[in-house]
Amino acid sequence: MMAASPQLLINESAMGRNRLIRRLGKLGLWLNPVFAYFFLWAPILILVLFSFNESKSVASFTGFTLKWYNNILNNVMGAERAFSTEIMLNAFRNSLFVGAIATVIATALGAMIALAMARGKFPGKGLIDGLLFLPVVIPEITQAISLAIFFKVAFDWIAVISGERVFPGFHTIIMAHVTFNISYVAIVVRARLADMDPQLEEAANDLGANPWRTFWR
Repeated sequence: MMAASPQLLINESAMGRNRLIRRLGKLGLWLNPVFAYFFLWAPILILVLFSFNESKSVASFTGFTLKWYNNILNNVMGAERAFSTEIMLNAFRNSLFVGAIATVIATALGAMIALAMARGKFPGKGLIDGLLFLPVVIPEITQAISLAIFFKVAFDWIAVISGERVFPGFHTIIMAHVTFNISYVAIVVRARLADMDPQLEEAANDLGANPWRTFWR
């Protein structure tokens, strides 16, 4: 028998490597959306799971219960005055209060950011553009945990520097909601500004309109 030539062995080895690379590439293409959806939906699924937790704490799952849903149904249907009726109404009022203030602040700041991104040219614009999309792709529960840790560390530093202890409250909740909503406002307003002809703004300036009037008109 004739021994295989070195060139033939090299070709077979290269073909084997190519097949392995193609298989790994297909596996990577398949795993990429799997991991993406896992990191997007896993926090939400965990939150749903802990809604059946007997304990109010999310640190550990102490047992399965439906009492929280029972209390909510009783509050809505008025079957009986459950112990959480007043708590639910207070939470509803607080949600309206926080949502209204956060919406106004996020709309104002988001519109200014969108105007700067659509019309301005400045260093770091690409970085800011990328950061705007982070709150959109990161799950809300992940952002909430990150902001809670940030506020804890920031308040500890404030206490060390100033000697005054700052506690979480409505101000931290509003700041968290504003941080989350700014990106949506900026992206939507910027897309609308992209469809507008900049020459219209220049024409308004030539006709004597100031920037504030041009913006509102």
